[in-house]
This record gives sequence, structure tokens and C-alpha cells, in this order.
Amino acid sequence: MAQDLERLIVQLSADTKRFENALRMAIGAISETNGPVCYVFSTFEEEGSPAFQLRRMPRIFAQGASPTGEELLAYGDLSIASGLERDAVFLFESMRRQKMTNPAAPDREPFYSVGAHIDLTVIRADGYEQRRLHEWPDVIGAKIDPNSGIPHDDGSFFSDGTGYE
Repeated sequence: MAQDLERLIVQLSADTKRFENALRMAIGAISETNGPVCYVFSTFEEEGSPAFQLRRMPRIFAQGASPTGEELLAYGDLSIASGLERDAVFLFESMRRQKMTNPAAPDREPFYSVGAHIDLTVIRADGYEQRRLHEWPDVIGAKIDPNSGIPHDDGSFFSDGTGYE
């Protein structure tokens, strides 16, 4: 798996003009041979690593913010051992509500960085499947506002992405 990711990153780095804005991507996966893994690459130099260098991260899936203790108590047991499908919306919704520092420009004001949608992609030797697990009402090009609307008790919104106003 890592060799395929490295080939993709080499292809991306060949045309750095595509990346006018800095990009940091984490790829969380469950490998048949290595179990849960996370790889990260950036379009900028980061933590002593050159741009477009694939790095395996020790923290597995949670490369961003983590749920608070109160959120974890309210949610209940996580099932990460059986994959992220059941817990993905909870985990990403928690990350969505926390402002993050821009790793490419740490002096800038922190911002909300989780938005748009959550897709689950399962890749197997005989093909792949992809499903949309959740979609937020974000507008492309606009700042993410995780507080637009009030969610249901379980943290979800109406199917159109709105909440109670």
C-alpha cells in the first residue's frame, strides 16, 4: 500500500503549480498486513520533512483534534477495531467543532478545517466501494461554520444539513 501511495505523491509533486494553497492530507486505512495505519503528506515543508514526502504517523487515525472526555462519555464505546464506519461521523463532527492551527502558516489565526463530507472508501484486490457517510451544509469557498444550526441530541442534522435555528 505504501508503495502505491508513494507513486501517487511523486505524480502530484511533478506539478506543484496545482497547489497554490498549502495542503496537508492524512490517509487513515486498515491494511491487511499492518492493521490500522495513517500516512501523511504535505505540499509544503513540515516538521523537517520535505514537501510531498509520504510519512507514516504513529498516532493512527486521530491526526487532528480529539474528542473531549465529555464527548466520549456521552457517545459511548468506540468501535475502531472494527473499522471507522460506525464512529466516523462522531469523530469528525468533534474535530469539526475545534479550531485548528494551519500547519503551513502557524502564525495565522486558527480556523475550522473539517467540512464538506465524509466518504468511506474500501479498497480490495478485486475492486473498491465508496459510500458517503455524512454531508455538512458547507459552501465551497466560504469559511466553515460548524455552529450553523443546532444539531439533534445525537449530534446529527436534518438530511439537508440544517439544524434547529
